Amino acid sequence: MTHSNERPEAEQDGVTRGTLIKRGLVGAGALSGAALLAACGSDSSGGSTAAGAAGGADAPAGGKKRTIIWAVAAIAPWNLNVDIGFIEACNALGWKYQKVGVPIAEYSPETVVSTIRRATQAKPDVLVTPGWVPGAYTALEEAQSKGILCLLNDANNSPDETRRLGLGHVGADEKANGAAMGQALIAAAKRAGKSSGTFLFGNQFPGNANLEAHGAGLKQAAGSDYEVVVYKEPIDPAESLAGFKAQITKIGDDLVGICPTQEAPVVKALRESGKQPGDIIVGSFEDAVPTLNLVKEGWVTASVSSQRYSWGFVSTMLANQALERGVAAREYMTGAQVIDATNVDPSLEQAAQFDSLAKQYNVKLA
Repeated sequence: MTHSNERPEAEQDGVTRGTLIKRGLVGAGALSGAALLAACGSDSSGGSTAAGAAGGADAPAGGKKRTIIWAVAAIAPWNLNVDIGFIEACNALGWKYQKVGVPIAEYSPETVVSTIRRATQAKPDVLVTPGWVPGAYTALEEAQSKGILCLLNDANNSPDETRRLGLGHVGADEKANGAAMGQALIAAAKRAGKSSGTFLFGNQFPGNANLEAHGAGLKQAAGSDYEVVVYKEPIDPAESLAGFKAQITKIGDDLVGICPTQEAPVVKALRESGKQPGDIIVGSFEDAVPTLNLVKEGWVTASVSSQRYSWGFVSTMLANQALERGVAAREYMTGAQVIDATNVDPSLEQAAQFDSLAKQYNVKLA
């Protein structure tokens, strides 16, 4: 599965200074003069942008025109904001973005490695990939030997190897995200008068360090007052629905909350089990429109966003500064944004904007 940011001229859209400010990527006074023109350079298809209209230089804002590939062996809806971040950074720099991967249902340590090697064969200037499994680092070292600049985004699960290879990393502290989720869910439980009980933690990919970190953070927040039961969550939606219905019945009145990998089957299971919003507290780590609508409706108590747009945008900008300015990329951590009933409306507006941009940029998630 591949994806490119090259698209028909009618669909092109440069990244303006206002766009960068709105998304929190630069301060209001961060860009001016030549820097503003550089940030608004033409995209890789050669279409006109704000800079072109203002008389900016024809050369790409990022110096030499380059190709960046995101190798992700888990093509899924959560990619959307990452893709948009990559596309908009590449449009600003005059770079070309491509994506190589397989559907998330085919995810395995072997597909991670093969996806990175397939991307390496394309000989990009920059290769970005999650550091999900140990074999990824061997594949990245092979790419480095071919002169490809390599960075990690999302996961950094072998930090010693990251340091040895000198890899930059853009991602979130997933244990901290899990703890933030746990704190939000437990606060809601106590408001509902549930000072003890069981939280069900659903994990579709046991052994995946990111998901394991979510569970560890949840357990940390739960302390000794609540039990956290780990459940091997099915990937298939129908199997997941049946499985969660069975777990809801099995745990019974002791069930306080559920924190799954995917919340849609959980909410459907609760509905079909005769539950009302808030009867069982539900947490999520997604920030797309369907999830946020469930927050607004009360079915999902809180969702933690890892601010994935930065995983694409900042990775590209770090690569640019390394290649054009000789400034080595290192660690850039995105925050844990807790979304609940108090702030869901602006989050929904942002998610709707990303959905609109995905259509405009022809982002493929399947």
